[in-house]
Amino acid sequence: MDGLKPHTTVFLMVLLVALPALGAMALYRYTKNPYLQPLGITQAKVEVVNQQTETVSIEVLIRHGVDRRASPSKSDVRKLISDALTTRTSAFFFKFEEMIGSEIDVTYIVGANRYGPLTLGEFAEGMKSALAALEYTRYVNARDQF
Repeated sequence: MDGLKPHTTVFLMVLLVALPALGAMALYRYTKNPYLQPLGITQAKVEVVNQQTETVSIEVLIRHGVDRRASPSKSDVRKLISDALTTRTSAFFFKFEEMIGSEIDVTYIVGANRYGPLTLGEFAEGMKSALAALEYTRYVNARDQF
């Protein structure tokens, strides 16, 4: 039994030293949280990835009928959508196009994803999808960087 004791002690010491790193690596692999990656990440790398994922944004395409005389105006529609989006993100911009007729429709574009065209009464449903796509795209971009 005394012959095994030095080997057991060495094994336990190695295990004691390696176990925290192995646990952190297992958590990183499971959660994909870059802060849990042992010895492989710096704060500077996290900041670079955060800057890259912030470049993803929602393009709000508003098509306004040229024959439209009644309200809401382009600025009213922009304010309505902007107020709703601002509560969840600041990563969006507007693009206006004119179309034949008197209708207004809204399309949300996140990367290759398009949600719409939606009527003004349906814009909130498309917004939920666009926000989910924005969040997922940022998650995937951040995960792929590490």
